[in-house]
Amino acid sequence: MKQITKLITLLAIIIMLVTCKDDSVGPDDSNAVPGRRDYTWVVDTIGNPYLDFYNIWGNSLDNI
Repeated sequence: MKQITKLITLLAIIIMLVTCKDDSVGPDDSNAVPGRRDYTWVVDTIGNPYLDFYNIWGNSLDNI
């Protein structure tokens, strides 16, 4: 059983070394242009007759 565990660990390490590279797949940001920053706040309502929301909470400007 100990040899099987060692073999599986060795195979996993070899697979990771062969397949994981520094140039991971992701968006190409070389031509990225920032978008417009003229956002406006609007009032939004949720139509539920038994539940009223009076406040909104967030821990940062990006997470509300």
